[in-house]
Amino acid sequence: MAILFQFGTTDFTANVERVEDSIPQRVSTESVPRRHGAVVTETPVLDVRRFAFTLSYFGTTRALARTQLDTWLVAFASFALAGRDKLYLDSDRYIWAYYEDAGPVEWIDGNAMQAFRMSVSFVSAEPFFEDGTATSVDQVCSYNPTAWSHTNSGTVLVYPTITILANQGTDVVAPALTNSTTGKTSTYAGTVSSGNSLVIDCANFTVANNGTSDFANFSGTFLWLNAGSNSMSYAGANACTVRIAYNPRYLA
Repeated sequence: MAILFQFGTTDFTANVERVEDSIPQRVSTESVPRRHGAVVTETPVLDVRRFAFTLSYFGTTRALARTQLDTWLVAFASFALAGRDKLYLDSDRYIWAYYEDAGPVEWIDGNAMQAFRMSVSFVSAEPFFEDGTATSVDQVCSYNPTAWSHTNSGTVLVYPTITILANQGTDVVAPALTNSTTGKTSTYAGTVSSGNSLVIDCANFTVANNGTSDFANFSGTFLWLNAGSNSMSYAGANACTVRIAYNPRYLA
């Protein structure tokens, strides 16, 4: 697969000369007054991820080189205003990133200012790439409880959007979902009327019954899926369909 450098809809693939990708780890600490030290969280976490690209352009005239440079600088200025967007290094995966900096411009010797290179960098608070193709799997739960296995094809954990569809002809009362692989359960104390749905967005910590926020009836944990196989189960009054949707995530 060809290397790609694209931010949003702007493609720089043909001009990529060098790519640097750094994934630092951080140990969380909290200073304690008069202790002359800190409380340390022993498990390190992945910190802000940085990408640095070196771009080059070789033109046949000074005018063409100047026009190309102008085009890039206008694009970088728009990135600064756009905020977070998708950064692609391959056409099938992206990472949510922010434009950080560009420059300096280096005019390449011996080319009469017809060729130049420059650097541009991005930062990502989310260290994982996402698959460009979303996964969405439905499980009909016709009895209580219903157990099944769900495979997360990514290489790291992911927080899915879970939808409980009351599409089996009855109301769904007090549904509960458990991922036995992680030992966590999500419980909803309300009722999902027949024909409606309950949407639990585990990445953004929201709960909506038929489009209306109802966090008050939610308890337990917003579920995540480990990489690989996850043992899922549903418990609740009456049948339903459980939909698990997400974009698999990767470190590269």
